[in-house]
Parts: sequence; C-alpha cells; structure tokens
Amino acid sequence: MEGEINNFIMVWTIAASTMSYCHTIGKLTSQGTSRLIALLPAIILLFLLPLRLTSIHLGGPSSFVI
Repeated sequence: MEGEINNFIMVWTIAASTMSYCHTIGKLTSQGTSRLIALLPAIILLFLLPLRLTSIHLGGPSSFVI
C-alpha cells in the first residue's frame, strides 16, 4: 500500500501540471489544428494516468475526477 500512495501522489502531481499546461496553451494558441496538436499529448496522458493506480479505492475516484 505504501507504493500505491506514492503512485497516487505522482498521478495527481502530473495531472495538476498537465491541466495547468492545457490552460496555458489554450490561452496562447489560436483555435484550430495547432491547438489540437498541442493539447493532444496532454489529453492522452490524462486518460492514461489513472491506469497507474491499482487500488480500486484510489483509481476509481481518480479516474472519475480526471
């Protein structure tokens, strides 16, 4: 369980920084394909982050919120 808490902290730290990146890129780039290309890796990362959590008690709510 100790490793799971470390994974949980890592997942939420990366998620917060990725959401901050998305917010900043959304302000700086114009609408269209350039914004989509800039945000697509971050969106994929946000979909894959909860898979690092193996506990249903941490992974389920994290998946729902992220």
